[in-house]
Amino acid sequence: MKRTLFSGLVIASALGLASAASAATIWNGNTGTDANWFNANNWNPTGVPSSTAVSINTGSSEASPVLINSAETGGGTATITALTLGNGASDSGYLSIGNGGSLTNTSTSTWTIGNNGAGGLTIGSGAAVTQDRVIALGAGSTGNGTLTMTGGTYTAGGSTCTFTVGQNGTGTVNQS
Repeated sequence: MKRTLFSGLVIASALGLASAASAATIWNGNTGTDANWFNANNWNPTGVPSSTAVSINTGSSEASPVLINSAETGGGTATITALTLGNGASDSGYLSIGNGGSLTNTSTSTWTIGNNGAGGLTIGSGAAVTQDRVIALGAGSTGNGTLTMTGGTYTAGGSTCTFTVGQNGTGTVNQS
């Protein structure tokens, strides 16, 4: 596995973060038995997020992430406008996309992985991720964000697409 650790490196241009958590659909599931993104009861307000901001700050870990894949009941494709994983200093949020799952951004909002807490996004075999704006790893001063690519595809588009690793905290990119 190739592993690269960045601290304070900005790729592309400067980043202006907006808080995706303020009007987000918030993860409240994954108590160890159900990590399915597509289970409506795992979200507050109740309902699978569709073209909305999403925040995962509790109930997931690196070993037990929220799952988007075709094997999950109702699984397959998720569409959002913004993503925050690990917003507050004591928060942690982890998301794994694989096995035919896909995640698509439908706006120009930021995806923040490890804002002030710990966050991780894994793009695995058979996954497809499309994001047209900003991905920030380790955005806040206490943030620790990790992007792991073990297969699948990540498509960045648009003239304003930037990828920031360790803006104020620590960002890590793993690729194998």
